[in-house]
Amino acid sequence: MKVICFVNDFRYAYDWMTRKMIEADIYPAGDSIRYPVWAWYQWEGKRKRRDMRKGGHAKRGEKIVQLTIDIDDKDVLLSDFDLFHYPLNYWYLPSDEEDDADFESTYTNAGFTWHDLSDFQIQSNEMLLLRDRIVKSWDQIFNLSKEDEGWAIRKVEN
Repeated sequence: MKVICFVNDFRYAYDWMTRKMIEADIYPAGDSIRYPVWAWYQWEGKRKRRDMRKGGHAKRGEKIVQLTIDIDDKDVLLSDFDLFHYPLNYWYLPSDEEDDADFESTYTNAGFTWHDLSDFQIQSNEMLLLRDRIVKSWDQIFNLSKEDEGWAIRKVEN
């Protein structure tokens, strides 16, 4: 059996998600920190099973198990699967193409590159404001009708 768990690279995203669960009264504030169980409610905008072989989660012929769980709505914080990759990768999630262009001009005019945004050795006031904007942008992952336009991914590939 293969068990997939997060590594320290993703701790910031899981800590952020845990804070969002506390804000939503899913975890009581002051409780010891528990990391969320990440499960799919819907895939590609529909309530259907995900093909685990797509995206490299399992190889052809490899035995895998998909679980179906029943959980009370009050214990769930729904987010979009694809958009959760923005917090996982510490990417800015623009609301539209204009917002994307504005954010890019903001960090480049401040003298930073795309890769500088996740370099936590950089601690200037400008960078702290950019990071605050990045983290606030992640709230969009809770809009299940929003689709990933791939703007951040295109920047990483360039």
